[in-house]
Amino acid sequence: MGRLFLFPERVEGMKLAECTVRITKHGHEQYCERVQVVSKTDLQAVLQEKLAAGEYNRTDEYIKLEGVWWVFEVRVDVMIMITCYGRTFIDIPKALRWARHNKDRIVLTGGEVLCDEADGEAEEVC
Repeated sequence: MGRLFLFPERVEGMKLAECTVRITKHGHEQYCERVQVVSKTDLQAVLQEKLAAGEYNRTDEYIKLEGVWWVFEVRVDVMIMITCYGRTFIDIPKALRWARHNKDRIVLTGGEVLCDEADGEAEEVC
């Protein structure tokens, strides 16, 4: 079955904040590597609490919960956290659009998002 991304604030009459949060193995591993080591159960509970309280920032399939950017999808009433970009002050959706537009990429290192320069050196924070 292919991915089904649903972006509206309401999903089939349900508010996004009413969804049950689940994290993929990949997303959990990225979170532990880029943010901090925590059990998947504890992380899901924190994200569920923040989502239910409306404490998030969302752009298309990207959501920022607890200061951490994720890629997510919604299937029926479950929000699946797929990829964790880490804790950053950078607007990840804008940085990714910039990188795509400039045929560049972003590098996630130590919680910072750095623009990869053409010469291979990450010189400035985007």
